[in-house]
Amino acid sequence: MSAPATAAAAEVIVVRDDKGNVQQEMPFVRGKLHGEMVVWETGRVRARLRFVNGVQEGESLFFDDKSQVSMQLVYRGGSMNGTSVFCDLDGRLARKAVYVDGALHGVAVDYYPTGKVREIGEYKANVLDGQLLRYSEDGKLAERVCFRQGKPVPCPDEKGRR
Repeated sequence: MSAPATAAAAEVIVVRDDKGNVQQEMPFVRGKLHGEMVVWETGRVRARLRFVNGVQEGESLFFDDKSQVSMQLVYRGGSMNGTSVFCDLDGRLARKAVYVDGALHGVAVDYYPTGKVREIGEYKANVLDGQLLRYSEDGKLAERVCFRQGKPVPCPDEKGRR
């Protein structure tokens, strides 16, 4: 009978600046990033990135000067895949967008600082494809533009006619 397999221990590489301050903590297993990489700047955590066997995988968080989350990105197989969230300089939600294989692909919603929707756009492979709706700060539809492969096209009416 063979002994049960055990997980290899991570070797954490710490990168320091010329004053000895930690800049990065990188866990390696069998020569590949594996686990949570932490990026520091001026004594503050600026990013927490997850890796599996050298490939970025899972949630990555980026932090602003106030240590608030400024970006929350989701990675699968080394590319952004899923809903990512972006915040403004005051920590308020500024954008939610869907990515597939690193490209905008799906709905992206931009917000006013008040939290109200500013714009909703439909994307395919980083290109507007579908409706782009812009709203005034009071929540009223201000503009509707339709796109096909990044080029403006007539929008359909209520019955689907162009």
